[in-house]
Amino acid sequence: MDNLTSYIFDLCQNSLSNHATSIKINITKKDCYKIKIIDNGSGIKKQDLKYITSPFFTTRTTRRIGLGIPLVILLTEQTQGYYRFRSIKHLGTTLFLVFDHHHLDFPDEGDYGLLIADIIQHQCLNKIKFTYKNNHHKYIYKYNKKTNDQRRISIIDHINTNIKRIEEMHENIRRTKET
Repeated sequence: MDNLTSYIFDLCQNSLSNHATSIKINITKKDCYKIKIIDNGSGIKKQDLKYITSPFFTTRTTRRIGLGIPLVILLTEQTQGYYRFRSIKHLGTTLFLVFDHHHLDFPDEGDYGLLIADIIQHQCLNKIKFTYKNNHHKYIYKYNKKTNDQRRISIIDHINTNIKRIEEMHENIRRTKET
């Protein structure tokens, strides 16, 4: 995977494969880079949780390996970060990832607008909430299939424009403090 949004997309695909109809993605960029993904899917069986880090364990019948979670765990470790899972059968899963985004092995962030637009394309998804926070600036995008009819391109532009605005505000504050 060549950027962070690829990892997030893969994790959201896991959620959707496990019957999630609602996903929350929270990204916080401060001293470290934090990602929290919460879904309302079928959850992970308690006895399967101990195998979640193994690439040779999967509940899918189409393949015998599952690389998404082990790869993102490897990335957290390579960047001196950590991860936490919480899953309750029939209630959903929460995944918390922390990275040192200044680390040499931390990948490019990727395109968050494209990420959300691609996730929304999944027919089972009814709701998504995407939160991006850089220090004290926050952007929230909410999608509800029943009430939202935004087109894919406008979603991508809307999200990326707002994230760019937050990054510019953060950079302006940083420059002001330096002078």
